[in-house]
Amino acid sequence: MPQRIAVIGAGVLGLAVAQSLSRRGAQVTVFDKNYPGSGTSQISYAWVNANGKEPTSYHDLNAHAIDEHKRWQASHPASPRWLLETGTLEWAADESSLRQLAQRAAKLTTLDYPVEKRSRAALLGANARVAA
Repeated sequence: MPQRIAVIGAGVLGLAVAQSLSRRGAQVTVFDKNYPGSGTSQISYAWVNANGKEPTSYHDLNAHAIDEHKRWQASHPASPRWLLETGTLEWAADESSLRQLAQRAAKLTTLDYPVEKRSRAALLGANARVAA
């Protein structure tokens, strides 16, 4: 007789746990007060990233997690798209901050983590509502 397990929450984590348990033979029931993904997964603004993660082993763990998020989403094409790879915008307000940002960008590049450098003019042109 399969083990019967209840999972509370139909967000990204709850559904991942439910899927994993189900693949191991458990009879899983998922409970959520609304529809899947309507809780924390929808409103947390969680940023799936490996940016600035130290030490390198922690960066590697996060980079692997990004790949797993992509794989999991790709394996569920009928589900609503929940992983939005929007990236982030960071800038430096002074020379010291600029050096630190450049060093981090250089390290991320050596780790095959995508980094795009943009000029102030290019950013203001692409984001007209951003004040100078």
